[in-house]
Formats: sequence, structure tokens, C-alpha cells
Amino acid sequence: MREPKRRARKNIKAAPDFEFWAKTKSEKLPRKFICPQADIFTLLESRRSTREFTRLGKQYLSSLLWFSQRQIARIPNTENRIFTPSPTFGALAAVRTLVLPFEGMPWVYNRASHSADYVDIDPNAEDAIRQKASEYFNIGEGCLLLFFAVREFVDCYYENSESLVLREAGLLMGNLTLLSEAFDLACCMIGAEAGDWIAALLDCSEQAVIPAGCIVIGGRKAAPISAPNAF
Repeated sequence: MREPKRRARKNIKAAPDFEFWAKTKSEKLPRKFICPQADIFTLLESRRSTREFTRLGKQYLSSLLWFSQRQIARIPNTENRIFTPSPTFGALAAVRTLVLPFEGMPWVYNRASHSADYVDIDPNAEDAIRQKASEYFNIGEGCLLLFFAVREFVDCYYENSESLVLREAGLLMGNLTLLSEAFDLACCMIGAEAGDWIAALLDCSEQAVIPAGCIVIGGRKAAPISAPNAF
């Protein structure tokens, strides 16, 4: 794989202008966040992949996204560069998250407003993706999170940017596994880039996106989720 190389940049449009998917509506996610009392060393020792999933409540999903991906602030005197909880290459936060819940419409996470941008997707495509994911292991009622970057956006800043996107997504998934452990949730990564899945869900060509893997998160069957601390 060729090493990434910075591009000379002129008059790059704002990051949201690169969003090509058809949004039907936008909905604010819950702002009452789960705040477990767990230290990082305990989480690293106790974390295990779990492959039995129950439905994930929206408050848990909101908390997972808030503590891993939200836009904390824009970096002054820069274009499209922001602070986020998880590390990102060039502070561009290029990796986006497409959420495929067990029930309800799929949506893309809007980190700037902490909201769900619902996308108009054929229900048959949703079912097909969940079936394909279950070929790796039974995802049950779990919520499928698919990660991708808009190729046109990252190509404005870097040549050969695929490895940067994959590294950013890997860090993000690592953080999500630790957050899931803190929230007493079941979590397991799927060994697929999922480019064809994302293209089918967003109704685009595979060349329009850089696929960056996926993860399944849900409630645990073996250990009921305890009542969370919240603020």
C-alpha cells in the first residue's frame, strides 16, 4: 500500500457539502447520557467480545456516539478540522457511522449536532445486509454500525488515503469496544470492510466511499444491564 501524501488545498467546500446520501429527516439524539463509574485499566482487563445481542436502547446508542465521535469544537483558523473524543487523522474526523438498528430506519450519525440523519433505504436492502452480517456470526437483535469515509472529501486532503481511514476507524472501534464494556453491553467486530453493504444502503457506487469495517453492539443476554448512572 502506498504511503499517504498531503495534497495542496484550495477553496475546499465545507465537510457537510460532501454528503451525498438522501436524508429524509434529522432527529436529535437523547442528551441524558449514561455515565458508568469504571476506570480504563479495569475495562482493559475485563473486555471480551460477546456474540449474543439483545436490542440496544437509544440512550445507550446516544451515549456510545457522544463519548466516541461527537464534535467537541472546531479548531480555530482551520477548514473542516475539529476536536473529537477519538483520535482522527489531520483532525478531519473523516470516518462516518451508518447505524442499522434492529428496528426502525437506518441513519447516519451527525456529530456536529449529535443527531440522527435518517436515510431513505429499501427495507429489502436492510434485511439483506443483516443476513450477510449474520454469515459471520448471529447478530440477533444487535445494532450494526458501519464505518466509511466519503472518498471525494478525503481526496481533497490526501493521496492514497485508504490506510489513514482504516487506522482512524480502528481507533474508533477500539474505543467503542471499551465504552461497550463500561456500559455492560455486548460488542463484537465483524471481519469485513463492508463496502458493498454501505454502497447498497446509501445507494451509491462502491467508489464513492472508503469502507472501514463494522461492529455489532447490543444488550447482553448473559448478564442483564444494570441501572445506569446518568446526568
